[in-house]
Amino acid sequence: MRHTLLAIALMFGTAVALSAKGPTIKLTVTGAQLANAIEITTPAALAHVWSDDFLGAVVEEPRAALPRYTVQCHVLPHGRRDAQVMYVVTYVKDP
Repeated sequence: MRHTLLAIALMFGTAVALSAKGPTIKLTVTGAQLANAIEITTPAALAHVWSDDFLGAVVEEPRAALPRYTVQCHVLPHGRRDAQVMYVVTYVKDP
């Protein structure tokens, strides 16, 4: 399970320079067989949601039987004290 979560984090790429819109500070992963939400805060595992390479190419709908995870991207907008969820994506691992 830990390898899958690392893959989720790495899927988003590495951190990039900050923009005026604020850095991504946390990913929250829920769903599938997870008993509790997992929070990823390691800077090297966080993508900047405002970068050009945040989302990849369009892919076909994965098979319905595959487990799905919801990944929330928390961003700290400049000048704010509280992070906001800016993007929510669905991650499906197809071995």
